[in-house]
Amino acid sequence: MPTCSCTTSFFKNDAVIYELNGRSAFSLRSDKTRHGVMLTVADAPFMGVWSPYPKTGNFVCLEPWWGIADTIDATGDFTKKLGINKLDPITTFDHSYLIEIF
Repeated sequence: MPTCSCTTSFFKNDAVIYELNGRSAFSLRSDKTRHGVMLTVADAPFMGVWSPYPKTGNFVCLEPWWGIADTIDATGDFTKKLGINKLDPITTFDHSYLIEIF
């Protein structure tokens, strides 16, 4: 399970994107207590993790992502975009996740 060791400067280049590669859980744990949060999602290919920078916030956001922004080597052809989702006409895209606090 991917785990983030997050400090304020960890986010200086924006959100950190983890490719889940079929894993279904992502946790963020305190290094000072036994507390943390675990996000479980069955089918998201990516997890975005971010917090405000350079301003500091008292939170870290965990977001399951079913698509991502263009990569550095993107061609501009959205049909070849990494993480693109293709739906047949008259279909829906419905997904969910579970957040556990411990």
